[in-house]
Amino acid sequence: MHNRKIAHFQGQIETALKKFREELDLRMKDLFAKLRIKSHLTAAGIRKCEGYSPLHLLFVLTNVVFLHIATVHDLLSRPLKSFSQAHKDTFYRFKKAEWSWGAFYRCFIRFLGRRSECSPAAPYPPPRQ
Repeated sequence: MHNRKIAHFQGQIETALKKFREELDLRMKDLFAKLRIKSHLTAAGIRKCEGYSPLHLLFVLTNVVFLHIATVHDLLSRPLKSFSQAHKDTFYRFKKAEWSWGAFYRCFIRFLGRRSECSPAAPYPPPRQ
């Protein structure tokens, strides 16, 4: 076994992860804006009462999926503190809150349905009979 540090690779993983996270942040923020996630959260009554906004927490949890991190505990045990300053209890309170997620989903799906009707996508082939 070798216990010496290899100077050539020091910091490269952190640099690559930082670049990936920054690109992912920009793409996800753009997607959240286009899909009007904040408006749908507000319409469903999911609003900030204290601490971090629901939009921020939902944004972090959505990005966690793309970083292949399984749980909030895994996220907070990794050196990704710059990703979010929120602590574990914040995410669990967000998950367990008595909010009307059904209203959010209905509003969001309705928005996607209206948007798909307006998009110039190719029509589906007719059903077989």
